[in-house]
Amino acid sequence: MGNTTRQIRGLPIYWTDSQWVTHSCVCAEAVPGIFLVWTDCGRDVPANAAKTAEPGDSVSCAKCLGAANVRR
Repeated sequence: MGNTTRQIRGLPIYWTDSQWVTHSCVCAEAVPGIFLVWTDCGRDVPANAAKTAEPGDSVSCAKCLGAANVRR
């Protein structure tokens, strides 16, 4: 698996779950064109569910906020 990243085009990667909790994410290209995404709190992100942050977005998951380099 390739290197991991927390940003796409300079924007953080977030995922909002079914309970409307927003998580910070890490992704890696497993094979060319196939990316795996997971949260800083250890949850797997469903395919095509992660997105780059938009103005006003913030992480609301307490465990993700406790991870290094995550800001509200």
